[in-house]
Parts: sequence; structure tokens; C-alpha cells
Amino acid sequence: MRRVIWLGYPDGELAQASGLVEQLARHIRQFRPTRMLAWDAWKPYQLHPGHRAAGLYTLDAILAAGNPHFFPEHLAEGFRPYRMEEIYLYGSDHSDLVVNITATFERKIAAIECHRSQVENLRDLTLQMSHCNQGYGQKNNYAYAEVFKILRPFCDT
Repeated sequence: MRRVIWLGYPDGELAQASGLVEQLARHIRQFRPTRMLAWDAWKPYQLHPGHRAAGLYTLDAILAAGNPHFFPEHLAEGFRPYRMEEIYLYGSDHSDLVVNITATFERKIAAIECHRSQVENLRDLTLQMSHCNQGYGQKNNYAYAEVFKILRPFCDT
């Protein structure tokens, strides 16, 4: 499914977002994704408050979505608890998955360029991304790569 759901929180105010965990848990229960991407909320010295908040709220929502004691009003709406298989944390200092993005790197840059309102100098950002993804790639014999920390929140092993 390709769909964007805008929750309407203003840029710079996500850290004070009231009700976001409940909203995210509802969407997780509704759409039942197998995997989810989120900022690594535990990255030391992550200065961007929105990145930290997005990571924490997402992880809180994933755990809440899998527990019937959280937001029981969702049950009345037909949204059953749902336990997600995997969470891919990006921006992590403790990655354990490398993904070769050589074939899709230009698409990544084009997507970033769609967010002109977020970044004043896109040229600097795309150069930074190129350098970062090349570095990950070179360590793994790819031209470009992304790295993730994988969490399996409900894994019994």
C-alpha cells in the first residue's frame, strides 16, 4: 500500500505532541505493517529534538499496539492488538544490517530534494548523504549502502 498519512504536528513541536503514541498505535493496528523504520532514539548526542521524539514515540506505539491493555478503545473500533515483526532503526551507532542501495541511491536523493521546506541548502545535504552512504558502502564492497539496527520487539528467542 502506498499512502501518506499526515498527522498535522508542526515542525519543531513533535517533542511536545500529545496523543501521538495513541494515534500511531491505532495506525499500526489498522495497517498491520510487517516492518517499520524509525530514528534510533538511543543514539548518543542526537541533538535534533524531532528525531529523538519520533524515535521514542514510534517505539512506544509499536509496543502499545501489541498489548491489548493499551488503548482498549481501539478494540471497539475493530482494531485488534498487533505485534510487529521488526523495527529498522536508522541513524544508529549500533547497526547490524547493511543494505546495498546502489541501484536506488539516485531515487533516495530525488526524494530528499522533495523536502525543500525542511532544508535550506539541499546541495550540502545531498553531498553529506552521498559521503555517508559511500562510506557505509565502501566498508561492505558496495558503491552505496544504508545501515540499520534491527529490533524484534516480540521475538521469543
